[in-house]
Amino acid sequence: MSSNDMTIYYNETNCKHNSDFIICFPGDKVTSGMIVMAIFSYVPVVVFVPLFFWYLWKRSIIPLIGLTSLGFALILNELILKRIIKQSRPPESCACSFGMPSGHSMTSVLLLMWVILEFTLLPLNKSWTKKRRTTYILIAIAVFSVVPYSRVYLKYHTPLQVGVGCAVGLVLSLILYVFLRKFLMHKLPKHKKIFVEFKGKKLLLIKNSYKFKNHTESYSNISSTTTYLHHVVHYRSTSRNNLYKETTTTTTTYDQSQIELNAFEKEKLK
Repeated sequence: MSSNDMTIYYNETNCKHNSDFIICFPGDKVTSGMIVMAIFSYVPVVVFVPLFFWYLWKRSIIPLIGLTSLGFALILNELILKRIIKQSRPPESCACSFGMPSGHSMTSVLLLMWVILEFTLLPLNKSWTKKRRTTYILIAIAVFSVVPYSRVYLKYHTPLQVGVGCAVGLVLSLILYVFLRKFLMHKLPKHKKIFVEFKGKKLLLIKNSYKFKNHTESYSNISSTTTYLHHVVHYRSTSRNNLYKETTTTTTTYDQSQIELNAFEKEKLK
C-alpha cells in the first residue's frame, strides 16, 4: 500500500489528529499541543508501573490499594458500563470501542481523589510529613487534572463522555474511602505485617502503612502509663507477705502486653 492510499483511507474514516502516539499521514500537521496532550493522555496507564514497583519494593498497602482501585475501575468501565450504555466515540475518533464513559477520565479522577484522601484524611505513619503530603497532592493535581481535557482535545471522547467518566471516578473514590475508613481500618490493625508461605519460606505480602485509631490510642495509653511506671512502687505487707510483691521498673519502653500485665498485677494486689 502506497502513502497516497494510506492518506485516502485515513481521510475517508475522518480519523484526523487522533492518536495517543500521534501517527500522522501526509498532509497532517503535528502541533506541540497535540504532543503534550498525547503524553498526558497516557498518564493513567503509565502510573501503573511506579505503583507496581513501589509495592514490590516496600510491600506497602498504599500502592496495593491504588493498583486494586485501578483494576476495579477498568473492569467496571470496560466490561460493564460501556457495554450497557453503548455510546460511540466522536466521528473523528480512530478507536472502534464505545466511548461512554471515558475510562482515562474515570481513572485519572479516581487516582487524584485517592491521593488527596490518602494524604489529608487517612492516618499515615510519621514518615509522611505534612510537606511530603502537600508535595504529592500538588503533583497529582497538576498531572491528573489535564487528562480529561486531553481526551477531548485528541477527539477520543465527547465532553459529555469525559464528564460522566469524571463523575464515576469521583463516586468510586468516595466508595474507596468509605471502604478504607469503615472496613479495612478495623481489620488490619491486628496484623502490622502479613506474610505468606512459599516453598517453606516466609515472604512478606503486605506491610500496613497506616496508623490506625486503636494504634493511636494504644500509643497514648503507653505514654501515660510509662510516666506512672517510671516510679518505684513498693508493695509490702507484714501479715500477708505472700500476696504482695516489690516491683521496680527502670526500662523506658513498654509494649501493650507489658502494660496490661502490670495493670493486671496491680489490680490483683489490691
